[in-house]
Amino acid sequence: MTAKATSDPEPEAAAVSWHALSVEETILKLRRNADLTTVGISTAEAAQLRDEYGPNKMAEKEKETIWQKIWAQIANVLVCILLIVAVVSAAKAIVEEFRDTPDSTTILTSWIQVGLITLVITVN
Repeated sequence: MTAKATSDPEPEAAAVSWHALSVEETILKLRRNADLTTVGISTAEAAQLRDEYGPNKMAEKEKETIWQKIWAQIANVLVCILLIVAVVSAAKAIVEEFRDTPDSTTILTSWIQVGLITLVITVN
């Protein structure tokens, strides 16, 4: 084996099915002492591995902000259509209120539509 192959286990590690190896085979592939399971690694060796590979912890999933959640809802075509209908219904109710003879039924049904659409979008 060449010096390059012994100091660089990564190309070999990429092709290994680690989950299928026994403990002893894994220790050999990682080029560690055979007594690793009873003795462990030294503090210096642990520090070296931490510096080389980073801390031994799972990557945390990035949390979704409230604005990202809202955008994910609004980006849907059906939700956009519902929002447009709600705006039109609200405009219809407001315009009807300023007429000389406002129709209370039209005003009421328009605001009910706005409320129901808002409720559906919020619940979804």
